[in-house]
Amino acid sequence: MGTKKCVKCLRELHVQSFPKVRGGRRGSNCKKCRYPRLTIKQKFDKKVVKKNDCWDWRGEITRHGYGAMTINGVHTNAHRVSWIIHKGKIPEGLIVCHACDNRSCCNPDHLFLGTHKDNMQDMQKKGRKVTLKGGESNLSKLTETEVKLIVKDLAEGVQNKVISERFGVSPNAISSIRRGVSWSHITRPKSVKKTRTHCIVMTRELVNSIRIDYARGMRLVDLCVKYKRSRSTIDDVVKNRTWLNI
Repeated sequence: MGTKKCVKCLRELHVQSFPKVRGGRRGSNCKKCRYPRLTIKQKFDKKVVKKNDCWDWRGEITRHGYGAMTINGVHTNAHRVSWIIHKGKIPEGLIVCHACDNRSCCNPDHLFLGTHKDNMQDMQKKGRKVTLKGGESNLSKLTETEVKLIVKDLAEGVQNKVISERFGVSPNAISSIRRGVSWSHITRPKSVKKTRTHCIVMTRELVNSIRIDYARGMRLVDLCVKYKRSRSTIDDVVKNRTWLNI
């Protein structure tokens, strides 16, 4: 197919290096001259609006509200790119924080370097950290009243599994309440965390008592709490799958 000379860079190149233009003919400029590769700063400036004090990002926005762009195949936050362009390299172990609290802002004068701890302290000083306790969170399955009942059961030595079946949550959730990992603002007896439930030996008297209460209409969940046994154990007793000789 032959070669052709680019009118801009004056290089002699293969014809296929010249993109087609209207009419199907090859253009006068090669691909590199017709579609020049932008520098990082040119890419950055192309998507920044510098009208106000803040430099608002008009490119991709992440789900956390930060500007983002791809540099050499790496997805990077736009404010970090701004710091590198205007201030230089980011030291290892430090992050770029916003002084203006505008996540999409890329103005280097509104940015500062700090650790994650510095960023959290800055957020706390400005009153932007909102901590939802217990039932205030939409993700909570328990109410404060229910947690107080759980703490009471834990203090009495009821097993985690029994309590979890009663309140419709996982045993891990009960364990977190026991250890103070969750709902730590609820006052708990000191004995709760150290409480260890031991297996209660089943006796004839205990089995008879369970079956009598069940015949009177007591629910399985209430039987579990009363006798401190798992649901499966109580279920086997009342349905005569175990202790058949009684």
